[in-house]
Amino acid sequence: MSWSAQKQDTVAQSTAEAELMAMVEVMKEVLWLNELFTEMKFKGKLPITLPTDNQAAQRMAQFD
Repeated sequence: MSWSAQKQDTVAQSTAEAELMAMVEVMKEVLWLNELFTEMKFKGKLPITLPTDNQAAQRMAQFD
């Protein structure tokens, strides 16, 4: 995994929104790494499950 520090671009209005924004950033990183591994001919395990304990964030993230 990679790490960086930067000034945040947005301010969350709730903990659920903050969790959702964090989940989006993690998934962007995962997708980037998945593409890198694909180019290196390394097959990863999909789909990827991202655990969270915030039920409101879980509901916002559902795509069903």
